[in-house]
Amino acid sequence: MSILQEPSAEQSPPSGGGPFSLRGLAIWLLGVLIFATLVARAAVDAQFYFAPLVIFPLLTGVGLGGLLLGLMRAGQIGHRPTIISGAVLAVLIASTGEHYFCYLAARQTEPKQPQLADKARQVFPELLARGLQTPPESFLEYMCQQAERGRPLLFDYIARSWVAWLSWALDSLLVLAGVSAVLLPAMFLPFCGRCQTWYRAIRSAQIPASAVKQIGRIAGVDPVEHLKSGHCRLICCHSGCGRTGCELYWEDTSGDTFFVRAWLDSDQRNLVMQVLDQVMTDEEK
Repeated sequence: MSILQEPSAEQSPPSGGGPFSLRGLAIWLLGVLIFATLVARAAVDAQFYFAPLVIFPLLTGVGLGGLLLGLMRAGQIGHRPTIISGAVLAVLIASTGEHYFCYLAARQTEPKQPQLADKARQVFPELLARGLQTPPESFLEYMCQQAERGRPLLFDYIARSWVAWLSWALDSLLVLAGVSAVLLPAMFLPFCGRCQTWYRAIRSAQIPASAVKQIGRIAGVDPVEHLKSGHCRLICCHSGCGRTGCELYWEDTSGDTFFVRAWLDSDQRNLVMQVLDQVMTDEEK
């Protein structure tokens, strides 16, 4: 697909991002805390069934990013520094939360009679060194125990000590990569600074070549001469107070596709609406 440059017109695109809002920050932080905790709990359960290296943390990040994307759109949160800082916080909570839930499980399965466990270690030190390991008294102690015990990686290699810590840090970076792959493209979509809402599609239709040329002339776009058909989509904020975006796709007779986005004033938007209405009327005949 060829992406043509936006036509130079008086109607410039909306400015990037939205203003800072205490309401948005409160919604974002609360949602981040809830969703990151849920993802951490789900990741712990899923590891028993499917947990390949690299792929699993990436999928975890994609899942977390999808939840944050829904929260971002539903909560109308457009302040980019707020979104970025919240996403990083979500990754830290989710990555640490996986280990913390495992720590809680280890605490729940600790020996009910510690005196008996100590005597068993004295009699059978080698057999029970791992099975009756001293229960961790804190989360940090648990992590140190897990690092010393080791983490199986590729083939028969077991990462211990600082290598285990490094592998956990790399997992967190992969989770961050998955979240970024979902959030970053959506974060740069148009956002209205007046009503503080994300742009959404208000009209979408397949149109013939003649309609593509009509809408192109209205929007200040010059489509190619030999075209077959196209698609028009209008986007606007929820209140309709911002500029209207006109996204025009078309295909020429050689099979090449083109895309352009123009920003319309109210008169231009009404003219495009009339063209789309006429297309629908002609199809009904």
